Amino acid sequence: MSEQKHYVLIEPSVVPIMEPNTLLRLEQIIGTAYKSEDKICPGSAERLIKAVLNRKHYSCIEHIYIKLRIKAACITVNDMILMNPFLFKHDTESFMIVGNLRAFKDYIAKMPVTVGRELSNTLHTVFPDIFESFDITLMNFFEYAGEYEYYSSYRIITDRGCTHEAVRHRNECSYTQESTRYCDYGKKGIQICLPDPFSWSPSNHEMTENDAAILKVWEKHMEACSIAYNDMLKLGASPQMARSVLPNSLKTEIVMTATREAFRHFIGLRSAEDAHPQIQIISNMIAKLEEEKYKVLNT
Repeated sequence: MSEQKHYVLIEPSVVPIMEPNTLLRLEQIIGTAYKSEDKICPGSAERLIKAVLNRKHYSCIEHIYIKLRIKAACITVNDMILMNPFLFKHDTESFMIVGNLRAFKDYIAKMPVTVGRELSNTLHTVFPDIFESFDITLMNFFEYAGEYEYYSSYRIITDRGCTHEAVRHRNECSYTQESTRYCDYGKKGIQICLPDPFSWSPSNHEMTENDAAILKVWEKHMEACSIAYNDMLKLGASPQMARSVLPNSLKTEIVMTATREAFRHFIGLRSAEDAHPQIQIISNMIAKLEEEKYKVLNT
């Protein structure tokens, strides 16, 4: 393959996000959108989370799933689910409800004031940067029961065409993706993922003469897109304007968070033989990591 001067090739990958501190984990995830990992320092997590919540960018807190035990006889799990379908019953405990922080925040806004403030105060004791505290007498309607065991977050590197398919999975799934609006690839460099069957193919496809001709056309187009993007920046275009010439093969990072059941559904569809080869690669990586995680968890 000929040497390229205006972009570099990068392989797809999937890495679990294992940070035990939920606030620091959220900082890592939010930083994916802006590629601001180099700005992480003591106290930066609190400032970043406060800033995104003030802008009402609540999707970032969907990446943390928690358990809540209901202790009040006047509130049932079914009542809570009816008011917010993104909450769901715990697998084994009938008085336990599970959901991500965004779902609980949305639920609080819909609840009667007294009950909503009670729940907000309960969660404020654990997540003071996310939930408000109110000056009321606690009735002990709720009890925080820890993080939910059966969910995972993965940092995925692939191309943007592949992520267009991934984000169609919505039930018990959340995403934060590298933003082409804010990321300046003139400074950071343009990275491209090779499409199947040219490399990293699950089928180990051998390149034919026709494949080589197709690859040559593809390389020429990737080079033209990269040059056009950089030329637009030099002429004063913003990254959000220049991104219009970037290809589907552009490398992107996306954090996908989902419950075990949601990942099972994802893998069932995206590891199938008729799925797109690029997403098969990602799905098979996730399948291996999920198998390893729950093998350890259930021993």
